[in-house]
Amino acid sequence: MEDESQTQDSMLRADYSAFGATKDFQYPQVALGDQPAPKETTAYIASLRNSLLEMQNEINAYLTEKMEEDKAAAATNGNGAADKVDEQKEEENYGEEVEDE
Repeated sequence: MEDESQTQDSMLRADYSAFGATKDFQYPQVALGDQPAPKETTAYIASLRNSLLEMQNEINAYLTEKMEEDKAAAATNGNGAADKVDEQKEEENYGEEVEDE
């Protein structure tokens, strides 16, 4: 009987949840057995690295899309100049938690 841990796939996964929006990012990975050969380990790590890069690109694209939606919503809510986005400040603080002044 074949060991299930060697044939079972695993999943590289990230979950995004903020302001009522949720998104799952998933990339299947082949699980390694208990004692993989060095060649298998190297292939696994290379595959994992590629999946991480793909995931990072997908997450960045999603977050950029959400930022654009937020900017469009702010521009159309009727408050005029008070809703202008300071692009320079937004770039400097990208990915950081900043309290409103």
